[in-house]
Amino acid sequence: MSVVNGSGSERGQATLDDYLDRWLLLMFYPRDFSLVCPTELTAVSDRFAEFRERHCDVLAVSTDTIDTHVRWLTTSPSESGIGPLAFPLASDPDGEVCKAYGVFVERGHLALRGLFIIDPLPSGDVASKDTFSLFKLARRAMGNM
Repeated sequence: MSVVNGSGSERGQATLDDYLDRWLLLMFYPRDFSLVCPTELTAVSDRFAEFRERHCDVLAVSTDTIDTHVRWLTTSPSESGIGPLAFPLASDPDGEVCKAYGVFVERGHLALRGLFIIDPLPSGDVASKDTFSLFKLARRAMGNM
């Protein structure tokens, strides 16, 4: 998948192989520039150091393009952007990755909110999966960390 770093300044590619030997919190969200998604992503970004202490990387995925991700990351929250994040955003414009994780909505061509914790072992098994509101999950997890 195409990715952009959390400041929007560097683009690249990412696969699950890039996260071997570390846990991966794989987050799916519907759209950039939406009103709800920033709260979920910024809550995780604010606690990113705690994820790193637990040997866990974070990658957020939507069906938006990389160019849209860059605009969102480089637009201030006061102007409906999200501003910088501590982790990269990935682009899945054809929805193939979203489909593989069961979070793709064909009608709207977007991802449902989904949270997957990927095992660091080479098998890359999904250790935990939830496809309901990530905001509720993030709030619950933040209270228990």
